[in-house]
Amino acid sequence: MMDEKELMKELERAIGHRMGRTGKAMMNRLSKELHEAGFPYSAPQMIVLANVYRSEGLNQQAVACLMHRDKAAATRLIDSLEKANLLVRIPDKNDRRQNMLYLTNEGKEMVFKFSEVSRATQETALEGIGSKELVIFRRVLDRIRDNLES
Repeated sequence: MMDEKELMKELERAIGHRMGRTGKAMMNRLSKELHEAGFPYSAPQMIVLANVYRSEGLNQQAVACLMHRDKAAATRLIDSLEKANLLVRIPDKNDRRQNMLYLTNEGKEMVFKFSEVSRATQETALEGIGSKELVIFRRVLDRIRDNLES
């Protein structure tokens, strides 16, 4: 049986643990940068807006899937954004149980401002990483995801 020290070393070497810590660090840094830039919205809220901007007409289930959140958590984020007049829900013509999401003009403006902060945060994250390394990194991440989803 492993003692606590060995278990901690094993965790530190685990790919899933490293990816989780890295993802959390990226989200924390983005949240910090948004706060410092005076954004009144959280990083997850801004990511919802960015996803809707990329594919207007997404339904709530698609947003939940893109964000790797359950439907209830995605709905809370969408509710807050709708209340802030950044997006609207429009019932799907073919399936009235589904709501399609569209940005308001204010929501589009917020996405443009967000993209500047997001880009700067990504640049910070990638400091000292060459373009060849980045291509390999993305390829490896995609392969890991594909392996796990198959």
